[in-house]
Amino acid sequence: RASKLSEIGLYGTETEEEKIIVDIEVKKGELVVFSKTTKYRSAGNDVPIKIPVNDVPIEPDTEYTVVVKIEPPFPGNTFYGFCGVENVESSDGKFLVKFHTSDSSENC
Repeated sequence: RASKLSEIGLYGTETEEEKIIVDIEVKKGELVVFSKTTKYRSAGNDVPIKIPVNDVPIEPDTEYTVVVKIEPPFPGNTFYGFCGVENVESSDGKFLVKFHTSDSSENC
């Protein structure tokens, strides 16, 4: 059954309250199904900040790419995970989301 992506977690910098401007896209293949530019405030630590993405519909057994680009001027170094590799179970335990490095990644 289909679900929805409601938020993504982005890392901040060591500077608390620093404003970070980002472009976010969610793509299903080459089709952009969500796009927005927003800003968020760093918490000054390595805990990801939740960024709302307006309940993007997600179909089962379908690959999506989430593209996030930090707008210049860059705020300095952000905390980071390791190339976006992670498996996350939904809060109700009904499905698993698998994250992996995209072939189009410029970070890894």
